Amino acid sequence: MAYTEVQKKAGKSDERKGDWRMEATEQMNENEQKKVAIDKYMNLLRIEKYGKEEFNFQKRAAKVELQILGIPTEELEAEAGEQTE
Repeated sequence: MAYTEVQKKAGKSDERKGDWRMEATEQMNENEQKKVAIDKYMNLLRIEKYGKEEFNFQKRAAKVELQILGIPTEELEAEAGEQTE
C-alpha cells in the first residue's frame, strides 16, 4: 500500500508529503531530537569509513525500522529514484 493511501485512510491530506515528519518532530522533546541527529551523524561516519557494506547494513536497518512503524518504503524509494534521474 502506498504511503498516500495510508495517509488517506488515516484521514490525512497528501498535499504536503512532509507533514508526518513535522508531526513526529513536534512530539519529540529536545533531547530525543538531539539523539536522533547524533545517531544519523554517527551512521554517516560509519558509512564513510566502511563504505558500501556499511551503507547496505544501514539501509536494511532503516527499512526494517520504517516498516515496524508502519511506513511503507516503496514510495520513498520511488521518489529517491526520480530525484536522481
